[in-house]
Amino acid sequence: MKSATARCLRVLRKGAEGVRQALKGLNALRGDLQVSRDGDSVWLPLREDLGPSELKAVSALGTIEDRALEPSKRIPKNYRELLDLPPDIMELLPRAYDVVGRVIVLKIPAKVAKYRSEIGEALLRSRAEAVSVAWDRGVKGEDRIRDLEVIAGEKDLETVHMENGLRFAVDPSKVYYSPRLATERARVAELVKKGEVVADLFAGIGPFSITIAKRASPSAVYAVDINPAAIDYLKRNIKLNHVTGVVPMLGDIRNVAGKLPKADRLIMNLPHSAFDFLQVALGMARPGATVHFYDIIEPDKRAVRKEELASVVAREGRKPSAITCRLVRGYSTFESHFVFDITLD
Repeated sequence: MKSATARCLRVLRKGAEGVRQALKGLNALRGDLQVSRDGDSVWLPLREDLGPSELKAVSALGTIEDRALEPSKRIPKNYRELLDLPPDIMELLPRAYDVVGRVIVLKIPAKVAKYRSEIGEALLRSRAEAVSVAWDRGVKGEDRIRDLEVIAGEKDLETVHMENGLRFAVDPSKVYYSPRLATERARVAELVKKGEVVADLFAGIGPFSITIAKRASPSAVYAVDINPAAIDYLKRNIKLNHVTGVVPMLGDIRNVAGKLPKADRLIMNLPHSAFDFLQVALGMARPGATVHFYDIIEPDKRAVRKEELASVVAREGRKPSAITCRLVRGYSTFESHFVFDITLD
C-alpha cells in the first residue's frame, strides 16, 4: 500500500497522545495509516465517514486538514482497526472466528454481508498466518458440511491444523471440523484406560480418535463417519500422525454398529442430532461403558435433558450409575455446548 492523502486532525505534539485516545473513544481514528509528525505538529488520521456532529466534536480537539500519510506498518491485534465502515456496521462486525490452519472461518450477520470483501481483506492483514477467509453460512446436510464462501485470499481451503501437538489435514468446505473442542478432546483422551475399545460414532477427520490413540493405550478405536471425504482425511491424518489402532469405517453408524465389537467408551459428538442415535450407542456399549454425549441446548434445559437421557437408558434395559454434565464452550446468545458423560452399570 502506497502513501495516501487522508483527512487528519492536526494537534500539538505535546498532548497528542491524549487526543489520540479521545479519538479512539469516539471511534474516529483510522488504524490503517501511520500518524505523521513534523516539528511541533502531529497529524492523526480520521475516518472518512464521520458525520457533521462527529466532525464538530473532533474539530474541537485540533485543526482538520489533509495530509499524505504512510500505511501502518504494525499488524493490528484486531482486524476491525483496519476497517473504515459506518459506525452502525462497525458495531455488528463479528468479534470471534475460527482459525483452521491457514484458513479463517467466520459468520457474518446479514446486515454486514455486503462488506464481506473488506472484512476478509482486513482479516488477512491482521493474521499473518492466514491465506484464506471464508464466510460460514451454516452447517448443512447429514454430512455436516459448512456452506462456505471464500471472501478473501486463496480459493483452495485445504490446510493443516495443529491441535494438541497433532496435525490434521482438513478442508472445512468438504468436512466438518471445529478447533474449539481441542481441550475437550484432550480431556476424553486422558480418561481412556489401557486396553479399552473406543467407538467414535461421528469421527469426522479423526480429532477425537487420533488424540485418543496417541495419548492413551486403547486396544482399538473404531472411527465411523458417513461422509466419504471425512474418511479420506481421517486416513491421511492417521498416517500424518503415525498412529496405529484407529480403524476408519465409512457409513451410517446405524448400519455399521452391528459390525463392531462392544465398546468400553463411545463418543457421540453430533450436537443437535445425537439424541436420535442414543439407542444405537447403548446397544454397542459394554457393561460399565461410558458414553460421551454432546448436545447444544439452552443452559436451563440441562436438567430436562439429563432426565430424557436417563429415560432412554432405562427403556433400553440399561441402568446409569452416573450422568454428569459439564460445559464445553459457549455457542450462541442463548445456547451452549455441553457434554453429558453417561456411565452405565
